Amino acid sequence: VHSASPFNNSKCCLLPAIPELVHAASLIVDDLQDVHNTRWKRPAIWVSDGPALAMNTAISLLTLSQKLAARQGFWAVQSLTETLAAMLYGKACDLQANQLYREGLRGYLRIIGGKTGALLRFSVKLGGHCLAEDATASLADWAFNLGVAHQIQDDLDDMLENNSEYIPPSNIYWFLEGEGTPGTLEESISIACRLAESYVTKGIGKLSFSSVPVCLQEDLRFISQVVGNRRPASPVHLNTLKKDLLAPNYVQL
Repeated sequence: VHSASPFNNSKCCLLPAIPELVHAASLIVDDLQDVHNTRWKRPAIWVSDGPALAMNTAISLLTLSQKLAARQGFWAVQSLTETLAAMLYGKACDLQANQLYREGLRGYLRIIGGKTGALLRFSVKLGGHCLAEDATASLADWAFNLGVAHQIQDDLDDMLENNSEYIPPSNIYWFLEGEGTPGTLEESISIACRLAESYVTKGIGKLSFSSVPVCLQEDLRFISQVVGNRRPASPVHLNTLKKDLLAPNYVQL
């Protein structure tokens, strides 16, 4: 989005760094809180350098993101603050995921709405600020829904990788059980696939191409297609599902 900006100045050029800093900080905190020993097939920073340095690094990255946002103006600081609040809420729900199982997918969406969805929405809102004002809301809604789809697909990867031996507490698998739906891992995977696809479709529906520059429209369609075509490593073939979880009351946040 930033590359399409009609503005070519140092302030706009700093925008992409802000969500990158937030994302890097969130990964460090996630690994520490979830006791993940590795990140990208390498030791997590809290493992290699200790928890104290890991937390200090995360705080430093967040502080730098706030400093860069302040250089943009109040609008950027406000958007960053709202995003951090959403991410903290999502993480708080994540840490008590087992208490949300009875809410089913509603509890699950409370968690992931503050993860990838919130961060992608923030990224696009920053870039959209360099475009027409009426493009920002459309792009932000699109990014949020694709972020939710991406998070569901990450959970699908975890289900297949761990083969049900260990599935993280905040994985969609446990929330589907809370719905009283699938009794098997395969059924969970099939339903999660359909749910992810519904969010990609919903995201595309949020786009208002009349407010988006022509040079961006093909890129947005391509990104949507890439996310929509992402599939788990092994195919799942089921003739029937116990319950259709893609009804409107389930896919609305």
